[in-house]
Amino acid sequence: MTQTECSCEVPEKGAGAIFCKRHECDKSRRMVQLCQMGARGEEPGLGYWRAWEEGGGPRQKQSEPGVVRKAASYTKAVAKHAASGFKKRSPEEIERIYTTICEPCEFYNPEEGGCRVCGCRVGRGKRALFNKIAMASQHCPKGKW
Repeated sequence: MTQTECSCEVPEKGAGAIFCKRHECDKSRRMVQLCQMGARGEEPGLGYWRAWEEGGGPRQKQSEPGVVRKAASYTKAVAKHAASGFKKRSPEEIERIYTTICEPCEFYNPEEGGCRVCGCRVGRGKRALFNKIAMASQHCPKGKW
């Protein structure tokens, strides 16, 4: 596997995120590992490294949708959720999507707990009206889940 120039120390298992000075963002244990060894792209992990180097990696500051766009996106999601009979995903599926897809995503905003593309809140919560992942009728605007 190819090593990158990442100099962050991998946090101990169960520890919180660390702040990466080079990329100016918080990184979880898994994200530091991806940065050091790479994990997507032509060589394992280099896609994440390059994304952070270019300023578009997971948890780096990016522009957010405005209030009107967030409200419209949320209203559309709730209407579709209602039309589906308020079907929800299982707690295990919510956790899997959040942990493996949303949390390390370049469009996830940890301060807002939401998506930078659609503006909806995403997280571990089971209450669908406060968590787009919990709504079985909803999907990632980038097609990741």
